[in-house]
Amino acid sequence: MNETQPQSRRNQATENLAEVVLQSTARLLELQATTAQALLRMHSRNAALFGVPDLSQVFGGEPAKQFADLCNTGTNQALKLMRQTNDALCQLQAEVSDLLARQTKLLTEQVRTSLQEIEERSEQAVLQVRDITQKTAQQASHTAQQAIEASQQTAQHAREAVEQASAALQGSGAEERSRSKRGA
Repeated sequence: MNETQPQSRRNQATENLAEVVLQSTARLLELQATTAQALLRMHSRNAALFGVPDLSQVFGGEPAKQFADLCNTGTNQALKLMRQTNDALCQLQAEVSDLLARQTKLLTEQVRTSLQEIEERSEQAVLQVRDITQKTAQQASHTAQQAIEASQQTAQHAREAVEQASAALQGSGAEERSRSKRGA
């Protein structure tokens, strides 16, 4: 509303200035027409002195009044048309401003809704990534634990195999000594 009040004042000032200029122009035309009629009447009377028929009545009286009425009516019609045009333009401007305000509000709401949807989707994506990361970490930990257990079992089997081989070597070394002692 504060924005439309200065605009309305400017429009009113422009309208008032246009009215003054138009009315002044009409008065100036009326004054020039009256002056021209007076000059033509004077020249007609002067020509009558030389025997030319007196036509001074043609340039005065009713035709002069009709011309003044025509100028006044034209001026009033032009002012009326100018006011109607100005009012129509002001109304159109107000409607366009209202339409733009509504469209801006609607667009703002749509953008806000879209941003909220994007935020929700982002949060869901972050949660999904977190869950996948946790599951992957758990699986990696479980796989590492299984690998450690498997390597421990392999190491245990290797120790047992080494012990058996060592025992077998010791047993075969004792047999050879006993054979060597028997043969000697």
